[in-house]
Amino acid sequence: MRALITGCGQNCAAALPAVLRNIERLRSLCSTSRVLLLENDSSDDTASLIRAYGQSHTNVHALGFPGLNARIPIKTVRLAHLRNTALEWLRCHGGWSSIDWLVVLDLDEVNAAPWDLAQLTQALLWWQKQPQAAGLFANQRGPYYDLWALRHTKLCPDDVWAGMLRLHGQQPELSDAQLLEQVYVPRQFSLDPASPPLEVDSAFGGLAIYQSDWLARAEPCYVGERALAWDGPAGRRWLRWQCCEHVAFHRQLRSCGGRLWIHPGLINWDSEAARKAGMRPNPAGWRHLVVG
Repeated sequence: MRALITGCGQNCAAALPAVLRNIERLRSLCSTSRVLLLENDSSDDTASLIRAYGQSHTNVHALGFPGLNARIPIKTVRLAHLRNTALEWLRCHGGWSSIDWLVVLDLDEVNAAPWDLAQLTQALLWWQKQPQAAGLFANQRGPYYDLWALRHTKLCPDDVWAGMLRLHGQQPELSDAQLLEQVYVPRQFSLDPASPPLEVDSAFGGLAIYQSDWLARAEPCYVGERALAWDGPAGRRWLRWQCCEHVAFHRQLRSCGGRLWIHPGLINWDSEAARKAGMRPNPAGWRHLVVG
């Protein structure tokens, strides 16, 4: 299979060497592969590590965007811009017909643990047999952590952080910790690695693999903000709201008939170990998503 593997990174030098080793593991499964890494405004060694990787491996392309934080200060809009830049780069370098898979991954600790190639191969073989197979996403050992990108009728039907904002409007006396307990915590779940794949409307989990023919059909793009109607104590306000950029991308794939799954056996991170080490969702995270 022919693949383009792409990711965006900023200040991820600590995990990056291990992530790059996983990229090379994935490339070993491909007949041909290219890697496109995008970086901006890192204050650590991320940029130099990416450049060194490109110099020591074939078909690796590194794009740097210094000053992008100042030009696009809203994080999700900036991420959407970078991911759309990767799509445009592909259009200028062979287009959808030049690849079979598009692999999108985060370059931080989520993808630092060595991937199990047998599990990855098994997941890919299952996926390729499914009708309308457009996308496949990773699972984590422990709680599924990427609820913001998740859309599933029962598990997470809408934006979990916007849900906290809405409840704040209805009950402004609740603390951020109480909002988290009432909205975020009930949506948390774990997928047993031996359980069947879970079909979703959207997900990410730090690692996504797409079939290029579905991307060619949908021509999707990433979107990092939207208008949000919020009913607060003083009445309705229209807010600029940072949204997970993957959701719009997947909505466009689904609108063309593409199907998406989380494969429980495709594990890229031990979220339970991270939880035990003190990593928790920020109760005030929803407040940072209001742009205006």
